[in-house]
Amino acid sequence: MKKLTALLVALLMLLALLAGCDNGAPEQKETEKPDKATSSNEEPSKETDPTIPEESKPDATEPTNPPESKLEKLEGDIYRASDFSEGLAVVVVGGRNGRGCVINKAGEIVFDLPFAIENSYIVTGCQFYDGYMAINGGICDKNGNFTYPEDVGATNFYTVGLEGGYVIAEVVEATFDSTKKSLGILNTDFEWVVEPSEEIHSALSDEYGNLKFFVAMNTDDYYHEGFVYVHDLDVFLEMDTGRILTAQEAPYAHPSKSWDVASNGTYWDVNDEITLDISSYDTISHCSAFENGLARVVFKNAAAGMSFFTLIDEKGEFLFEPVDFGNSTAWVKTDGETILVSTTISGERVKMKSYDMNGNLIAEFDTDSIGVYSVSIRDGVIQIEGGYSYSNYVWFYTPEFEPLF
Repeated sequence: MKKLTALLVALLMLLALLAGCDNGAPEQKETEKPDKATSSNEEPSKETDPTIPEESKPDATEPTNPPESKLEKLEGDIYRASDFSEGLAVVVVGGRNGRGCVINKAGEIVFDLPFAIENSYIVTGCQFYDGYMAINGGICDKNGNFTYPEDVGATNFYTVGLEGGYVIAEVVEATFDSTKKSLGILNTDFEWVVEPSEEIHSALSDEYGNLKFFVAMNTDDYYHEGFVYVHDLDVFLEMDTGRILTAQEAPYAHPSKSWDVASNGTYWDVNDEITLDISSYDTISHCSAFENGLARVVFKNAAAGMSFFTLIDEKGEFLFEPVDFGNSTAWVKTDGETILVSTTISGERVKMKSYDMNGNLIAEFDTDSIGVYSVSIRDGVIQIEGGYSYSNYVWFYTPEFEPLF
């Protein structure tokens, strides 16, 4: 009995000991992370603190002041200039042999041309295509990096295809008694798309080996959808392959199904078949070719002493009812966003009007006594070239005829 009692007591003591070990274990608590908004080390912000009135919180849509430009501001009179393209223009400042540079629409100099201006007219036809421009025999990007024919083992660049990202390159190899001429096609990474070929060169040359297209962009040669049209030969050069096709073999390579137009409003295709005829309007004074699906039409009602203009699509439909602009001869131009109409009032005095693409008047401008040589519009900028007493100046304006800079 005593042994049983002692055994029970030992058992109870063991149970008590085990219970005491469990109760003495330290309790683990999850560490509390401080609330970012109420942390003692950080001030509450207007965006996160609900106690700050809503009207005093910053507006996320409120514009911030842009950083001040570090580009040099253009100073002096512009003597000659290209139209704007992709936000940039090439200008000559300070006379015919002045400083040549590329500017932006704020009138800031983006970069200087790395050569002396011997003929200021070299800048007039320049324009950027997808970041590249042809000038003075080379190709430059928007940062002023130039590539010349000799950099890629060529002799001459022909840039009529630059609009599509192509550069036609001529390679001339001469010895004391022979000359070999080849023609190839590069992309704007200056990699050969079509290797130089004597056959291509010969097919696009006259009997003396002179190529029948030119560097200048104001010729009748043009680029469209992977083809260059060589006007003097009436053929197309396919840029990805170097194939030479006739107009009949590649009618899709022309910007419009209408290849030709008469001043009375009759349009023809490549097979001399009439594609559009609006000559029933006997007051038509002039019709342009189609460009980007639109053509300009000028009407002159001599009996009433009034002139009108409108735009038509390739079906001959008016974009808007012809607009009266006065009784003088007019030149109608458009960059696809704004229509510019200029009229000669008397002598050298020219009046201009700008319209939106629905024929609504935007603004008017009278050049007064300025002798105007030419007006144009491109990339949302109106260019006026003129001067006084044999001088020459170029001015840039917005479609509202406000100075661009």
